[in-house]
Amino acid sequence: MHYIRKISFILAAVAISYLSVPVQAQGVGTCEQAIGEAYLDINNVRARILNNGNLFWRGSPHVYNIPKGGPSNANFTSGIWMGGLVDGQLRLAGSTYGPYEFWAGPLNDDGSPPSDCSIFDRVWKVSKEDVVGYEGSGSATPDLQDWPTGLGAPTLDADGDLIDIQDQPLASRVDRVINLAAGERPAILGDQMLWWINNDRGNQHTRTDTPAIGVEVHGSAFAFNTAGAIGNTTFYKVRILYSGTAPLENTYMALFDDPDLGNFDD
Repeated sequence: MHYIRKISFILAAVAISYLSVPVQAQGVGTCEQAIGEAYLDINNVRARILNNGNLFWRGSPHVYNIPKGGPSNANFTSGIWMGGLVDGQLRLAGSTYGPYEFWAGPLNDDGSPPSDCSIFDRVWKVSKEDVVGYEGSGSATPDLQDWPTGLGAPTLDADGDLIDIQDQPLASRVDRVINLAAGERPAILGDQMLWWINNDRGNQHTRTDTPAIGVEVHGSAFAFNTAGAIGNTTFYKVRILYSGTAPLENTYMALFDDPDLGNFDD
């Protein structure tokens, strides 16, 4: 019980944007389940971050380890649930323990899914320490070097202003990564941040058994390298871009969470 009082799992912010698209969004794709992952681990928590709409677990092991290096994982799994009505038709996206209903990558300009989701199946991980290391040595970690500014990963220009090119055609920005030499830097929340991009049109929604909503999701997980309660806390920020041609109405969003400490059935 000692650690139950001290851990925190916080959904820091949710932003929903509406993108207007020129034609009716296409149907779902044929993407494979996303397997990209990385670990948020700068403070007293080690959390497994995934790119399939869920967190911590998509098959053994589940990792929300606190204190880091100890025997306890205090959270089994978590994830986004959302739904609404499009022309009166129910649309849902979400899961508990699979099958998952988000696939890697951005939506195309017409709202259709990528022809190949696997090229986007990655969770990028950067820290303030990585930036200091680059500025001192000129050598960047692979994730810092490849920080996907063009896909929407938050990036500051040399003047410290946020770069936002989401209104440009995907083809012109899809390969655009951070320009470190020009003074661009990741807009890091906390001391370490992970970022990923996925969508709910990559394949059929077999868990909720509804048509896809037509959303692109930008996820961030971050933590602070400090003592006290904040050092036992992880934060999550989600940006949702809706690309349908008809309004998404009566919309609800929630965070599914299955906390555990010890044996789940005791």
